[in-house]
Amino acid sequence: VCTGGLKASTWVGVIQFILLVGGIVILGFFVVHAPQFGGWSGFSASVAKLDTKFLEVPRVINFGLGGAEGELAWTSVMVLTYMFALMGIQSSPAFTMWTFGIKSPKPLAWQQAFMSTFVVGFALFFFTAFQGMGAKVLQVTGVELFQNINQATVVPTLMEHFLPPVMLGIVFMGAIAAIHSTAAPYIGTGGSILLRDVYWRYVKKQEASHSEQIWVNRLLATLLTILALVIGLTSKAALVILGALATAFGFVMYVLLMGVIWGFKFPSVGAMLGVLAGMISVFLTYKIWPNPLSMHCAFWGTFTGLAVAYICKGIGIKDSEETIKRQNEVRAFLDDIDAPSETGRQWRSVMKIAVPVWYFFAIGPACILGNKAFSISGFTPLWSWQITWWILGIVMMWALCFKAEMSTTNETQIERAEKETMIVVKEA
Repeated sequence: VCTGGLKASTWVGVIQFILLVGGIVILGFFVVHAPQFGGWSGFSASVAKLDTKFLEVPRVINFGLGGAEGELAWTSVMVLTYMFALMGIQSSPAFTMWTFGIKSPKPLAWQQAFMSTFVVGFALFFFTAFQGMGAKVLQVTGVELFQNINQATVVPTLMEHFLPPVMLGIVFMGAIAAIHSTAAPYIGTGGSILLRDVYWRYVKKQEASHSEQIWVNRLLATLLTILALVIGLTSKAALVILGALATAFGFVMYVLLMGVIWGFKFPSVGAMLGVLAGMISVFLTYKIWPNPLSMHCAFWGTFTGLAVAYICKGIGIKDSEETIKRQNEVRAFLDDIDAPSETGRQWRSVMKIAVPVWYFFAIGPACILGNKAFSISGFTPLWSWQITWWILGIVMMWALCFKAEMSTTNETQIERAEKETMIVVKEA
């Protein structure tokens, strides 16, 4: 599938999405209804008896490395900056290529507001949490099978312990789908980057035909797959480090996107050096000085990247006249072709306030208020707080995508985009 290109991996990804979400829901359901719990009432009562350190945010920030002594590391700012790391998935080259490769942009708003926010959120806020909290209850209560579990073994242990044979097979396929749906786009993207930035640019001097680029890309994707398998089978330490750094490196890409998409004013040299410095910072704040001020390494990477980019601007580094002209040309094109309606502008003004407020209370410093908040249907206060802000997040995404016109388009825009191509790369 990896060598079949974007279309093949995407169609397989659709099936994998169904298997993945289905597997999460099935396993969570069987955990709640296991004999040890006997349904939701027993499960919620067992969770409520856990030590409060498993049910509350310990503090807003810790002025040190990681969490405070005797506390979990999940401070309010750690929760926020870890969400930044997950945002690195959306800013990765794989998602950029998928976005430009789709046949029509019309489904994007529905995908973002409904599939990603509602469907995936439903699976994660309920059934993934059922799995994790159920395993923790069984570990604390002394069930032998769960005494030595960790992040890598908790799901396989739950599958083996709670699922009947048929369901075990379905959930196992969902687990395999999760692995492949993550690997396929990144391997395909990696092959494309090596093709365009190394083989096409330097080896073939920008003279390779379309057919040649396609088969070379397939070859490179195959080699990357083999290399990934070798690393996965021979070096678990490298696999853990690479996996932990991947999304954080992706979040550093926002330094580039801020300049390209949103028009932040720093030179291209500063952006390039900023990304490089940001990636070094990610490694240092992950491996050498883990999570200063209890903030995830993704935050420190992007913070360093922006600092370096603006330092380059401050010391007088400037883009060439050709680069400035091209940037202004693309900026004017984007502003013109994707300009919102008057209603859209009004909604965007509202969302400039609503989105930061949501971040602040849902996953930011104020999420600590959920420790002593309300309880809904047996859910603990913090869990109830999260569910409430998830529901509000669905409304927020609907407003952003549709009302603020951040993800909608019309026939005129599509027609103009097809005619006014604004090609920024040289074709074969």
